[in-house]
Amino acid sequence: MFTKREFTLLGTSLLLALAGCGGGSGGDDVSSLTYDGPTAAIVISSEEEADAVASEVVSLESTSTVLSDATDITIPLGIAATATDSGSSPFQLKSLGEMAKKYTALALKSEATAVDRLAGITESESQVCSGGGTVTVTVTYSDPAQLTAGDTFSLSFNNCIEGSEKTHGALTLSLDSFTLNPDETLGDFAASYTFANLISTNTATGDYVWLNGAFSAGFSGDAISTALVITLSGNSLVMSERSGGVTEQARLTNFSFTDTLATNGDFSFDHDYTYASTSIGGSITVTTETPFIVYYGDSYPTVGQVVVSGAAGASIRLTAIDNLTALIEYDLGGDGLYGNETIDPASKMVNWADF
Repeated sequence: MFTKREFTLLGTSLLLALAGCGGGSGGDDVSSLTYDGPTAAIVISSEEEADAVASEVVSLESTSTVLSDATDITIPLGIAATATDSGSSPFQLKSLGEMAKKYTALALKSEATAVDRLAGITESESQVCSGGGTVTVTVTYSDPAQLTAGDTFSLSFNNCIEGSEKTHGALTLSLDSFTLNPDETLGDFAASYTFANLISTNTATGDYVWLNGAFSAGFSGDAISTALVITLSGNSLVMSERSGGVTEQARLTNFSFTDTLATNGDFSFDHDYTYASTSIGGSITVTTETPFIVYYGDSYPTVGQVVVSGAAGASIRLTAIDNLTALIEYDLGGDGLYGNETIDPASKMVNWADF
């Protein structure tokens, strides 16, 4: 169940910046979004290149966050945990989680009453948005008497304007599992989301976020009585963003994220993904070997290890030593051995704050 301390996931701060996806007006002329940026694995052949990749990954996943009402922390390689909308890049997984919950709430709010439901029947309802345009909600019920796992909701937006946000495109979500709180509100739940060229545009600035692809998300606990656990996984998600007149593009593939906020405030995260974008000029694969842990009151991880791989098997291994420092090791030869004296730079200690 989600409370004031709700930690709205999904924020590997993967500023999924992409470049020139082409098109993207936010209206009904939106073409199909595909990733057309560079996909080749990034070359990591020198200490300088390796350090740049390490800094890029830490930058991608770093975000200012709030683990409790009073503690501000920064989590390299972490997910945003915040009680409010930070207004940060829409390409943070945090924002994908917020988006998933927002559309789930909209779908459930629009569902028909028990009297109107027919098992196995698909029903549609169109609503006029407050600023113009429409949203059509189509629901297929498994049980005529109650909300049931397997119920499917499709949201089709036609230039729907609410406040300063205009939404166009479609989203389908299937409720995979759920629990209800005593007040009949949705508690823990898991759902699958498919985005079909869903684009959200700021009507004042013209900035937009555009999604095409799918992921599954799960939300459980509240970080008060039980640990809050948020997961997100999928095979492919293409994203485009225009901000300040600059259009960028990126793609996540084979991604899996698990973030946990314990009742004592400790925060852990385990992320695996391949990320391609024009902002980094290619792709990298990130594999968490040991989940990172940021203990309550700390600003950086004390425990955790991640491997970032590029072309020809070359990789960097980053290990948390304590809440101030990390160890960088190099495998430039791609032989799986770190610290080969004839090929690899010497490992070195770095301050988290210096990334």
